[in-house]
Amino acid sequence: MNSSDNKTVTLPQGRVTYRGVGAGPPIIFVHGLFLNGTIWDKTIERLTSHRRCIVPELPLGAHKTPLNKEADLSLTGVAQLIADFLEELDLNDVTLVGLDFGGVIAQIVAARHTERVSRLVLTNCDALEVCPAKGFEYLTWLPRVPLATWTLAKLMHHVGPLRRHETSFAAFAKAPLPDAQLKDWVRPMAVSSGVRRDVKKLLRSIDARLTLALPGELKSAGTSVLLAWGSEDELFSMDLARRLTAAIGDNAFLAEIPDAKTFVPHDAPKALASTILAFTATPPWKLTSASQACSEENADLPFDQGRAGLHHYCLSMESREDVDALASFASEIGARIVREPAPQDDWFPGMYSCLFEDPDGIRIEANHIPKRN
Repeated sequence: MNSSDNKTVTLPQGRVTYRGVGAGPPIIFVHGLFLNGTIWDKTIERLTSHRRCIVPELPLGAHKTPLNKEADLSLTGVAQLIADFLEELDLNDVTLVGLDFGGVIAQIVAARHTERVSRLVLTNCDALEVCPAKGFEYLTWLPRVPLATWTLAKLMHHVGPLRRHETSFAAFAKAPLPDAQLKDWVRPMAVSSGVRRDVKKLLRSIDARLTLALPGELKSAGTSVLLAWGSEDELFSMDLARRLTAAIGDNAFLAEIPDAKTFVPHDAPKALASTILAFTATPPWKLTSASQACSEENADLPFDQGRAGLHHYCLSMESREDVDALASFASEIGARIVREPAPQDDWFPGMYSCLFEDPDGIRIEANHIPKRN
């Protein structure tokens, strides 16, 4: 994605710039604090052949155009901005993808504005009692100390080693981030008092009571949630991801993304794109609840395809690309691939399918059959 894709929309909070590419079901990408939408670029370039990807530039400190002075830009206020953005663009059946504090905002939208949102993907983000992450508690007092936000912004803009330091952006990425990109992220806050005003509103709203309450709200909303979590993150650990998944309940599913820290779309864009494609395939995933588990006396019996009863599950996919995406995702999470994606014209003309097994050995087929006349 590049600047030629930029568009603007006027919302009650002010003018918001966004980029949109691709075609298909809409995915809205919600970036994190002191970032802009370029954090998603390497992931989005792998999705645009299959999905409509939209990236709003949110007032989280790296936006170039300040919003209205009176705008509510707290975490819940920015969530309302996204809800207004979806309404203005008349987007439905939306998948939200959130990162860092953008993950908190995406949780709020998915829990409280369910009329347009069908799915939620969370990469590593603040959640439960981890808000903010350990070592970044200063974010809560930064907007309350005179000149502190201005000083930090100026230092980050003018001192390269500081923005590349392991206590700064480097803490969030396993692979080095280009310094030109980092400087682009911090420049708006360094040069614009309006941008600093906007981001201080959000910083003042950081409160772990909100992130502790959100999993219960998501559970009540019934939105399908996927946690695509970088496995090497010390700030937002896999333990946090597992506890968040359990707190959301039966509609939540956890996929571990190897070789990635907080900035999963930068560290592992291919794995994240494949995971998102699989999750947004039609029909949506239906996750099995604990109440549907087998009885205790049968728990150790392996699945036998030859027994009477279930033979295998079959998922009908809209395209060959969806079959490929699901197979790629299954492989990445450790499923045994029985048959790689391939044409199966002997079974039906134009049929394309793959076959893999879940942890219990139950076989799952994903196929695409062109529509008959």
